[in-house]
Amino acid sequence: MITSSTNSKLTTVRKLLSHSKYRKQDKKFVLETMTVIRETAQRYAPLVDYILYETLSDKDRDFFLSLDCQLIQVEKGLLSKIGAIKSHPGIIAVVSQKPIDIEACLAASNVTVFIDGIKNPVNMGAVIRSCAAFSVDMVAISPGSVDPYHPDCIRGMAGSFFEVPFGFCDFSFVKKHCLDRFYYVLDANGEQQMPNVCFEGPMVVVVGAEMGVSCVDKDSFSMTSFKIPMAKGVDSLNVAVSTGIVLHHIAHQVTI
Repeated sequence: MITSSTNSKLTTVRKLLSHSKYRKQDKKFVLETMTVIRETAQRYAPLVDYILYETLSDKDRDFFLSLDCQLIQVEKGLLSKIGAIKSHPGIIAVVSQKPIDIEACLAASNVTVFIDGIKNPVNMGAVIRSCAAFSVDMVAISPGSVDPYHPDCIRGMAGSFFEVPFGFCDFSFVKKHCLDRFYYVLDANGEQQMPNVCFEGPMVVVVGAEMGVSCVDKDSFSMTSFKIPMAKGVDSLNVAVSTGIVLHHIAHQVTI
């Protein structure tokens, strides 16, 4: 049993929760809810490095052991001191990031979403969750965006972090490896209303924060800029909400 807050495994968790450089360096991230930890262990047990817990039912213990998960008990109260959740459930899993070949994923993708400059981790997590829900093949994230393995992002994904590949690259890299694509840019000042756009695939859909997309030179290549029609007096939506609306629309309009 771990009884000290200075234990090396607790120190690792603390670093992974607090600093993106450690998540990038170690290629790991942290889960903090029983439901998501159970679902991840059931589907991706080899990627679960170890599970720290304060108390476990016999049923949960047998479940994790049947999957060969490493269980380590921690003295009560220690996890709440390092966790990112206020009312901590008393369980934490350290998980390896799923390796992806960004170049290959882009080249093979029918629907790619490029995320430009999203800084809010909750929004980032919700956008990736929507991408998973509507069968996006690849999510490319601009270098200026928040780390998608930030604990708030992970919670926002609600277990969808392995359902769609995502990784950092700039827009020029996307254009290089997404040849013969239709490009669509969601823009509050877009030229067309979304219901009037005939979406065709394979495609790249570019979304950004509320201030708009900054990565795209709209005059440098062929693309369609569009906006979501809204009530008078409302000029913008939260990026997570607007991305969900757009992807739902595309999923029901386009057969690729």
